[in-house]
Amino acid sequence: MKRTHQPGTQSGQGHQHRGFSKAKAALAVAAAGGLAATAAIIVPGTLGNFSASTSNLSNTINAGTLAMTNSKSGAVVTVGSTPGMRPGDAACGQTTITNSGSLSASSVQLKESNVTDGPGTPTSKLSGDLTLSVYQDVTNLSTDGACTVTGGTSVFSGKFDGSSSGTPLTTGINVGGTWTSSQAHAYTFVVNFPNSAGVGADNAYQGENTSADFTWTSQS
Repeated sequence: MKRTHQPGTQSGQGHQHRGFSKAKAALAVAAAGGLAATAAIIVPGTLGNFSASTSNLSNTINAGTLAMTNSKSGAVVTVGSTPGMRPGDAACGQTTITNSGSLSASSVQLKESNVTDGPGTPTSKLSGDLTLSVYQDVTNLSTDGACTVTGGTSVFSGKFDGSSSGTPLTTGINVGGTWTSSQAHAYTFVVNFPNSAGVGADNAYQGENTSADFTWTSQS
């Protein structure tokens, strides 16, 4: 039996083949488009960023100094036992205190300590009889033995043991206010041995001695 050609059937298969090829092509394009889109997202991440910087180097801090110098390394006033003082005598001495540090001193204090009387334990203490006066920046100090002071400012006036009608020197007193760096002041110490009325009134102090320390302290 002779087969009959059915063009519609072959033609349908052709359309199906061409449709499948178009679908494959469309899928390939879509895939390629997907790759391109993916590449478009990734590429910006690979670009370099802008940057800048600045520095402050070698930041160094130095602490200032607060120091004092004293022109007298030992006693500012002293009287030896030979011949020693008698009632009516005076003894005096001077020292210059300098703020030798780099910082200013908000206060400078003078304080007396270690007051002693001898020999032994005398009933009448010489430190309680002698008077002590301290002056700042006097213009003149006599050299005739009377220790007469001209000008200046009185810093302390009382007894050699530090007692006074005001602040005791053993407590400490402020002198000179604020001291700038390199500022200096001269201080004059005057000790007087009062001459009590009446012959022999001061005999109790014969042969006695007294001593004390004076300390300068500054604060910034």
